[in-house]
Amino acid sequence: MTAKGILNLGLKILLLGVLIGLFISFYQFIMHEIIAISNDIFQSNNSLLIFIMLVIAIILSFIIIFINNKYKGYLGSGIPQYEAFYDGNLDFSPFKMFFLVLFDSLYAYFCGFPLGGEGPSITLSASLAKMITKDKELIAASGSTGFCVAFLAPLAGFFHLIEENRHYVKISFLFKGFILIIIASLVAYLVYPHNLLPIFVETALDYKYYYLIVIVSIIAFIVGRLYVLAIIKVKDMSKIFKNFLYLTPLFSLLFLFYMTKDLYFIGSGQNILANPLFTTSIMLCVFYLFYRLLGTAFSNSLAVSGGLVLPMLSLGALCGLLVTLMFKDIIPNITKYNDILVVVGMLVLYNSVCKTPLTALALSFKMGSFINVFLPVLIGIIISTSLLYLLKQQNIYKLLERRILNVKSC
Repeated sequence: MTAKGILNLGLKILLLGVLIGLFISFYQFIMHEIIAISNDIFQSNNSLLIFIMLVIAIILSFIIIFINNKYKGYLGSGIPQYEAFYDGNLDFSPFKMFFLVLFDSLYAYFCGFPLGGEGPSITLSASLAKMITKDKELIAASGSTGFCVAFLAPLAGFFHLIEENRHYVKISFLFKGFILIIIASLVAYLVYPHNLLPIFVETALDYKYYYLIVIVSIIAFIVGRLYVLAIIKVKDMSKIFKNFLYLTPLFSLLFLFYMTKDLYFIGSGQNILANPLFTTSIMLCVFYLFYRLLGTAFSNSLAVSGGLVLPMLSLGALCGLLVTLMFKDIIPNITKYNDILVVVGMLVLYNSVCKTPLTALALSFKMGSFINVFLPVLIGIIISTSLLYLLKQQNIYKLLERRILNVKSC
């Protein structure tokens, strides 16, 4: 590469890093503000305002359905579409992808759909890159940079870059991604230092209770694969029924109704992560778990956009809480270890769905010191990764990508 080529590449990386850091920080800010405003409205006693917002939500849902029926192939978080693009199997307009994911996701956050902000952050970042360059390495690296900025976790972003693009990793690709992640992270820390992972483990787990890690890991693995199965089955169902998207207004009303009753039922699961010991009932914990699992599975196939990672982390947190509640009469002081059980459940379930053990391990450092989290999480990751390869289970995004390509070829 000539000196001019190196300079042009450097300027592109700098521009993209700054753009992604600024825009995804702004996106996360807007997302949190929309959620807060919606919660305030629907938990108020202002019946007239609530009614007006419900009418607006229904009207918007039909507008979103109309747009998505007109521009097919842009539903969901956009990640499977980009996976197919990186593999050379699909192309699409980054402008349409950007604006549809942006609009659909903000609507989903307002209505309380159980979807996260990390998936759109990946897609919006990759779309920004695709508008600026044809370099697939830069586009793929930008997607992982969006993941990094969403969680403000540079190490996790770098491992995400490697694991999600493992089939075409080159030194040039890693270098571009590393520089992008550093620049975007610095910008994001300055602009909006948010935290999507509010749990922090203060107490190390006593070694005599390490058998709990095995139990949490097995439960989280099973729930994780049920999560994948539910998403895939509902996705297949949505292809059979032509009017499936018209369930969107009904689910909007359902989640808005629960917003007036119980915030643990709605949203990405941030409320659960902020208060992981929110119930003492095993039955209620199980109910929340399966309700949220099915809610995310259906939401993923409706005319809204959102990420699957935060919802799966909240399901993992429920797995950890479930074990705490199961052993509360056997181990009197178990509640002080709830945070580490929750963190292990979160990251094992994440790995069980995404098949990215290094990214899961890197995320753990956002939620506790090395001494408190590393060994328990490592044990859980080893168990779940072993089961994934033993049972020949696939990454959820590859399964969704395959369905997109099948639909495209029909």
